[in-house]
Amino acid sequence: MSAQYFILPINPGNWEHNTSSLQIDPQELRNALQKRWSDVQFVINHNFALRWIFHHLGAPGAAYYTLHNDRQFISFYNDIYFREFLIWFRQFIPETHPLYFLTSAHSEDDFLELTLNTTEADIDYYLEHPKTS
Repeated sequence: MSAQYFILPINPGNWEHNTSSLQIDPQELRNALQKRWSDVQFVINHNFALRWIFHHLGAPGAAYYTLHNDRQFISFYNDIYFREFLIWFRQFIPETHPLYFLTSAHSEDDFLELTLNTTEADIDYYLEHPKTS
């Protein structure tokens, strides 16, 4: 199984001492996703605030994206949209809220801070060059 990916508004290298006031409105996120990707499909699941998949269900590696109930934390697996989604999501969330991308395959202190200048090349570099402890 591939590594799980996460986006969160708290610095994962210092999570015990950080909090965030970010609260993502599930309906607002849903509307923005539908506006950006016509092939997005939402999944009713009462265990999460919002869950979706891009409609390339038949494509290898299609993955669910999940906004968790805390309305701050998104998890997903690698699929063909994830780089584009990360860049789009950074633009969707106000810049006053920091965002961090990390993967379960890397150590807790190995993350990429998402900025408005983050590129697909930055994401690939992060994934291909994990920190060594």
